[in-house]
Amino acid sequence: MRKIAILLIILMMVCEGLLTGCTEQTGNVINSPSVDIISKSTRTGYEGLEYVVYVDVTVYNRGEDGKVTVWAKLTQGSDTWPKQQAIYLNNNETRDLTFTFREFSFWSLDRGTYLVWVENN
Repeated sequence: MRKIAILLIILMMVCEGLLTGCTEQTGNVINSPSVDIISKSTRTGYEGLEYVVYVDVTVYNRGEDGKVTVWAKLTQGSDTWPKQQAIYLNNNETRDLTFTFREFSFWSLDRGTYLVWVENN
């Protein structure tokens, strides 16, 4: 019984040592931004005589400094228009972005939909 207890203690210590190694950061680990979309909305307007849809996005980086690509995609009927903006964010930085879509049709009965997402570079 004593041998089993000692073996279990040794096994637990080995497992703890292995698991501890999994959480340590070394010089080879690349930390990246962790960006949240805080808000997103659409609005319409005119630029000259041209009808446009604006997609406004606010992002916040709770991770390390780095580059990300923020995407906005507008869909109306069978038409889809993706746009992107590559930005650099510092830790704890908030940034407001606006995507302008001139492709959207004022005359369509389809009100359209939009989607916003962030990709790490």
